[in-house]
Amino acid sequence: MSATTIEAHCNARPTRLAFILPGPDRGLLMSVFARATSLWGGVFNPIVILDGSMREVRGIQEEMSSRGEYLESQADLLKAFDPDFLISFSPDPLPEQLKDFQHRTFPAAKLDWQSRQDEATSCFVDVWPILEELWEKEFRFSSEPPIKFRFINKAESEQSLLLAARYGLYSNDDSYDFLEKNFKASPTVYDAPFKAALGSEAFHTPLSLTGYHCTQRRQIVHSHAYFLVNPENPFDVVDFWNLRAAGMVLLALTLDDYMDFEQPVRDFGALAAYPINERVTNHAVLIKARGISDEDLAAVAKWVTSLGSIKDFSTMGWVPRYNMDYYGVVSELDIRPVSAYESSPV
Repeated sequence: MSATTIEAHCNARPTRLAFILPGPDRGLLMSVFARATSLWGGVFNPIVILDGSMREVRGIQEEMSSRGEYLESQADLLKAFDPDFLISFSPDPLPEQLKDFQHRTFPAAKLDWQSRQDEATSCFVDVWPILEELWEKEFRFSSEPPIKFRFINKAESEQSLLLAARYGLYSNDDSYDFLEKNFKASPTVYDAPFKAALGSEAFHTPLSLTGYHCTQRRQIVHSHAYFLVNPENPFDVVDFWNLRAAGMVLLALTLDDYMDFEQPVRDFGALAAYPINERVTNHAVLIKARGISDEDLAAVAKWVTSLGSIKDFSTMGWVPRYNMDYYGVVSELDIRPVSAYESSPV
C-alpha cells in the first residue's frame, strides 16, 4: 500500500479589522488611529469613510480616474484587504455598494468587553501582552535597552492627523508612562532637527513597535513612494494610512516642510533602488494625494530632482487603486521570533 505525503504551509497574520466611519470626523479618526496603534500598528487595518461628498479631488490624472465612483472604490479596497470583521461607527447599515460585507459588520461597541466593572479589555490581540513578554525577555536584565523607543508627545500628535497616522498615539497617558518606565522610551519633538535626522537613528514608535519582528512583504510595483499629502485633510491622510497598511513603504511629505527632509529623501531614494528581476530595477516614485494640485506636485518633484542623487525618479498624479493586479494588498508577514540571546546571555 503506497503512502502519500501532503505538505501544507500556513502563514500567520493578525485578525484583519476594517474601520468604517460615517464621515470625515476628525475626532473619530483620531480614536481609530489610537485603537489601531495597539492592534498590530494598523497593518491590514484599512479605514473607510462612507460619505465622500467633502473629498477634494485635484489634478488631471486624479480627476479622470475618480469619475465620481467613490463608494465603488471603497468596495474595491475592502475586497483587496478582505477584512475578517468590519467595525462600524455608524448606526446605519452599509450602503448598497458595500452590502457584500454586511454580514461581517459589527458595531464599534463590540471592540471591547467588560472584564471588570471599571475595566474594558480588547476582544482582539493587541500589543500590551506582547510588550510584557518583550520586557521580560529583552529588557528586564539588560543594562542598555536593546532597541530604542521614541514617541511624539500626545498633545502634539493630537494636533496633526498625519502625525497620528504616521507614528501612532495612545488614548491614555498611562500607556506613555508604561513605555518610559519599562522601556526607557523618550519623548521627542517633531521639529526641523528631528526631520533632518529621520532614518539616521533606528528607533521604534508606538506604531512600529506593534509590528516588532514582523515584516510585511513588498509590493511588486512602486513598493517605495514619497507621498505628498495635506496633513489635515482626512481623506488624504486615510489614503496614506491605507497604502501603508497594504504594504507600501511611504515617506510622507507636506507642502509646508518637505525641504526639511533633504537627507531622508536622499536616503529613501537609495533604499528604493533594488532589482525586481534581471531587467527591472525598482525606483522611488512621488505620489500626490488627491487634495494636492498638479502644480504643487511639479514643484516638489523639481526639488527632489535638484538633489541629484536619486536615479530614475518619477511622479504619479493619482493614488493607486485596489482593483488592479499590481496594486493589491500584501497579505503575508515574515515573522522572526523574539529571543533574549539577541541582546543578552541571560
